[in-house]
Amino acid sequence: LTSAATIVAKGAPLRSSDAQAIASVLASCAHGGGPSALLLFNGAIRNRGVSFLADALATCGKGGDGVRTLCLGANALGCGAARALADVLHTCRLTSLSLEDNPRCGSAAAAHFAKALRRNPPLATLSLCRCGVGDDGARALAVALPWATKLRSLALDGNCVGDEGLVALA
Repeated sequence: LTSAATIVAKGAPLRSSDAQAIASVLASCAHGGGPSALLLFNGAIRNRGVSFLADALATCGKGGDGVRTLCLGANALGCGAARALADVLHTCRLTSLSLEDNPRCGSAAAAHFAKALRRNPPLATLSLCRCGVGDDGARALAVALPWATKLRSLALDGNCVGDEGLVALA
């Protein structure tokens, strides 16, 4: 794989074991090369698979170009996946992260990302559309935004964010 490569799996029945195999490829690219984007949609990677990916992202972010874009839409993810990714945001090179269509993530996932955003990672785009983020999650993100000076886009479409969450984000 070259540094410009993109791994795309849309509608493929990827599971945690497939994510582990992809993570092995990423880890082997720690000193350059490897994919710049992982677009893994509509699978069943789940929290366990994201843990493998997060560990690899932290490793490949220390050297080389690393993965810049990660999309894990509709992969049966929950709060554990968000926590694993949030924990490595400051060490990896992600500039765009999308977890859309993972409604089990919830407000707790938003709180994990809020904590990570306070460390001002290189992340420019974060999409938590249709992830079950409510007012509590929106408020947590709103509090972190002043520290996240590199973040340019926060997408929360399709969540149950009410007036309280909207006011906090305004």
